[in-house]
Amino acid sequence: MLKPSRNHLIAAAAACASMGALALLCAGNASADHDSALPIHIVVGTPAGAQPMARVDPARSGCTAQLPDRPREVWNRGLRGGIEQLPAVDDKGNVILATGSGEMVQLGPDGTEQWRTRTGVGSAGTAPVILSDGTRFVITAAGEAWGVTAQGTRKFRVDLTSVGREIRVAPLPRDDGSVVIAAWSRMLVLSADGTIRDQVDTKETLVGALLGARDGIVATSESGSVWMWSPPLAPRKIGTLQGTARAGAALADTLTLAAVVDNRRLTTMDLRTGALTTRETVSGLEGPPAAGPGQVVYAASMSGLLIGMGPAAETLRVALSPQTTLEDGGVVVTSQSSPPVLCDRAGRVAFVRGDGRVGVVSADGRVSAISSLACYDPMGVVPAGGSKFLVACRGGTLRAYGP
Repeated sequence: MLKPSRNHLIAAAAACASMGALALLCAGNASADHDSALPIHIVVGTPAGAQPMARVDPARSGCTAQLPDRPREVWNRGLRGGIEQLPAVDDKGNVILATGSGEMVQLGPDGTEQWRTRTGVGSAGTAPVILSDGTRFVITAAGEAWGVTAQGTRKFRVDLTSVGREIRVAPLPRDDGSVVIAAWSRMLVLSADGTIRDQVDTKETLVGALLGARDGIVATSESGSVWMWSPPLAPRKIGTLQGTARAGAALADTLTLAAVVDNRRLTTMDLRTGALTTRETVSGLEGPPAAGPGQVVYAASMSGLLIGMGPAAETLRVALSPQTTLEDGGVVVTSQSSPPVLCDRAGRVAFVRGDGRVGVVSADGRVSAISSLACYDPMGVVPAGGSKFLVACRGGTLRAYGP
């Protein structure tokens, strides 16, 4: 690894002084007399925007500042080439999407297309993210990482085929312009210019999303192992979820990981000890969960049951779709896979069901649903800033909802 310059040290010190939200272990910003065998603690800031990365922030909380009480459709757009992954949203409300035809597209806050740039021949393997310097970043299914400026100009292309194709784990942007990616069993740090700066191998296939925790970068594997990487140290295994959490996990707080395991158990792990707690068991539960204030985590089942679970008690249980009651008093339950939910700081939860039903649930369990369906192939719910949220559909439909 390159030895840091004096300017890099000053920049790192300034970052530590100005940002106090999330501590990550960062490579390459040590002082000259620092023991290189020990991790370096600096404070990491979140790239600006309502959704600069998958699931909102480094904690993958799936929790935004505010959702509307009674949502209504604000605008909708059809995107040529379809939508391959959920969009990112910057601090101006611009929406960045990756299409199925190998292009990156930016829409304005009103849905007007601003620019369109080709990113190779492959469709997107990961959702686009926004780096701390404003670069729009995406990894294609062909194994290429592309950086595009906020104006739509190509900045860099990195061939990652030597470490693997079909990269699906959500990347983690960092405050110095770098981004951490996972390719099969490896984690790599790409610098702001696309150079591979550091890499490690866990020897296990990684899934879901990389998370930024207090003590380093958290990754989950196909087998359920939970790893912590604190560069420049080797990754260490914290424990196992005792099942699969392919969709990923979220941080309920700085020391607590939450995940839906085996599509039925809402589980938390103490990142210090690896100890597990099962908060609830529901058949067909889908992850990753959303993590709100007070360590409350939310998840919905395939049958349309939304639950909110705190550390000690249930906070919410409500049906997201109308249920048909039979003459004998029984209830017809429709099972359908649905995207993960989005919460806000007041305990509201936004959802889209597999049939396109969209709505917001209040903290007291009142469901306010849109009368018209979003589409037949929804991918998920994304915060758009200013009490708005988006629903993206694979066919290319993008709908914005607000107060």
